[in-house]
Amino acid sequence: ANGWLGYLLTAAELPLGGYEPRVSPYTARAEEDLIRGVVGYLHGWRR
Repeated sequence: ANGWLGYLLTAAELPLGGYEPRVSPYTARAEEDLIRGVVGYLHGWRR
């Protein structure tokens, strides 16, 4: 994370453990939620 607030782990990284998953404020669904949100926004922007 290099000190960046908001570092987003992928779902594949979470089970590997380490520092980032222990201190992350995000759940395992964060990656999927972000992707769905961006794709949904882009679909709406296209219209």
